[in-house]
Formats: sequence, C-alpha cells, structure tokens
Amino acid sequence: MAGRMKRLSGLVFLIVFSGLSFCLFGQFTLENIKPASKDRLKELDHGCLAIGYDSIHKQAVWVIHLLTGENLRAKTVRRSDKFRKDPLLKSDYALTSDYTNSGYDRGHLCPSDDMCWSEQSMQTTFYMSNISPQSPGLNRGLWKQLENRVRKWAVDNDSLIVVTGTVLDSLLGHVGKNKVSVPSKFYKIVVDISHPTRKVAAFVMENRPLEGQFWEYSCSVDEIERMTGLNFFPAYEEDERIRNLESSCDLDLWEE
Repeated sequence: MAGRMKRLSGLVFLIVFSGLSFCLFGQFTLENIKPASKDRLKELDHGCLAIGYDSIHKQAVWVIHLLTGENLRAKTVRRSDKFRKDPLLKSDYALTSDYTNSGYDRGHLCPSDDMCWSEQSMQTTFYMSNISPQSPGLNRGLWKQLENRVRKWAVDNDSLIVVTGTVLDSLLGHVGKNKVSVPSKFYKIVVDISHPTRKVAAFVMENRPLEGQFWEYSCSVDEIERMTGLNFFPAYEEDERIRNLESSCDLDLWEE
C-alpha cells in the first residue's frame, strides 16, 4: 500500500507516531507535544483537548487530544449537534450562524466520535473554536474515512495523541458576518504512545471533494511543517529518533 501513496501539495494531513514510550522520551503529555508557532495564538485548555486559536481567522490552527481504545470501547454518549461559542473566548469568535447557507459544513477538527465517553468531552467538540468551514464532499468523504481509520488504530494500538489543524496561508474565501476564513487545506497528526513499536504516517488533503482512498494522500511530517510553518513536537526536536520519524512514512506498519 505504501508504495502506491500519492504526494500532494494540498492538505488535510494525518501524522501518526508510535512507540514514543514514557521511558524512552520522558513523560509524553498534551502539554509537551503542542506545536510551536511563529504566530501569536490563543491557547485554550479544555482538559480533554487543547486548542491553538487564531483570532484573525476565527478558528484553530491546531487542536490536540488523547484518543484511547478504552474510551472508544466505553462509548456512552450520543452526538449532541449543539454547536456553541467557546466559553474561554471573550472576542474574535465564530458563531454557528456564520456557516448557515455558506456551502460549507461545520467541520470538527477533533471529531465528536473521538470524545464519546462523557457528556463534557462530547460538548467540548461542539465549541466553535473546534470547528472549521469544510467542504461537504471532503467532510463526509475521505476526511470521515480517515477519522474512522484513526479510531481503528486507537483500538489496535491502545493510545494515541491526535493533532488536527488548518492551513491558513492560502484561503478559499470567508463565510458569515464574522468573516470566518475558509482554509484551502487541513491536517491531522496522530501519535501512538503505546509500547514498544515506532511508526509514522502522514496524510494531506485539500478542502474539496477528493477521490480514492485515504492512504493515497500521505506525506511526511517534515512536509507538513514546511506547509504550515509549525514545529511539531518541539520538545523533542534534538532527538534523532524523532527527526527520523518526522522524515519518513510507512503506512504498511499500521496495517500489520
């Protein structure tokens, strides 16, 4: 499968790291793997997920959360569909009405199905800070296929840390009264923190309907850093093992 992967310049990417165990790289937490950015972002900490928010574009540049097989198997909460303002934002935020008749879906960055284990975690995914204008064809197509596969990987590999975000240096326009930017691309990063294997996979998709399979849109972490200007896993940038993972991509390791 990996030999058939197609590299694209556009972006919805997923990156998956595996085996970054506590004993090997120190304590791996949401805090110490947050992306570093040259731009000033508002960091919103909701406990179950953290958000790097861009006030100009009225959405997140990155969202990071923990995804475990145990929580997925303990699914107890149904999807709420109650979109609302993020209580941590006092200004510069989008409203759900900005998306009405816009032609774009209210696309989750952290998927609601990843947070189905409590009412509070589910509610957090419907904060508008976790939402971005997404093409219906993408949101309900390959992006959904990708999210489903990540959840399967969480069950297979026990524990993942997932980073998802937007590319905002090239826009498809704006929606709503609050002029919410429409990204041309999205990305998702998944870190397998279970022991002992190590593997990486990255996916890039444009914000439009796409054909094929999710694995056809893979790339490396390094490529995503060049596209976004972000530095992923900055706490480990001096570690050669992390650098090697960021420069490689082998999806076959995830399908064993």
